[in-house]
Amino acid sequence: MITQNVDNLHQEAGNTKVIEFHGNYKKLTCLTCEKQYSFEKEKIHNIPPLPQCQCGSILKPNVVLFGETPSLSAIDQSENAVASCEVILIIGTSAMVCPAANLPIIAKKYDAIMIEINTEPTQLTINLTDIFLQGNAGEILQIIERYL
Repeated sequence: MITQNVDNLHQEAGNTKVIEFHGNYKKLTCLTCEKQYSFEKEKIHNIPPLPQCQCGSILKPNVVLFGETPSLSAIDQSENAVASCEVILIIGTSAMVCPAANLPIIAKKYDAIMIEINTEPTQLTINLTDIFLQGNAGEILQIIERYL
């Protein structure tokens, strides 16, 4: 599973193989040495106003902020995953922000079947999507689950 969400909900739902394209707010990353730490909000009162790494540099939430690029590791893992998939589900995205918007194109290049679930058509719908299911993703996924 590749997600642009940073809320950890896929893991909390039991998914164990999650590529976090835009990071995860439950982790902090050192701006200098890139060491990662767990972020536990119940311990927030025990850390300085600006959390610091062991190296002395400032930590930031391990999420991609506007103007930043996802990690090369996340990009590589995601591109490899979609290049080898048989079916790709595109759910609830505008497909306008790169490099994530390139993933469906890569999957299609390798002949994946593309199923798109969205409230509105996207640029993928006309050019790449094999099956377009228009509506609320939660409702549509519940219907699909009944048939699995």
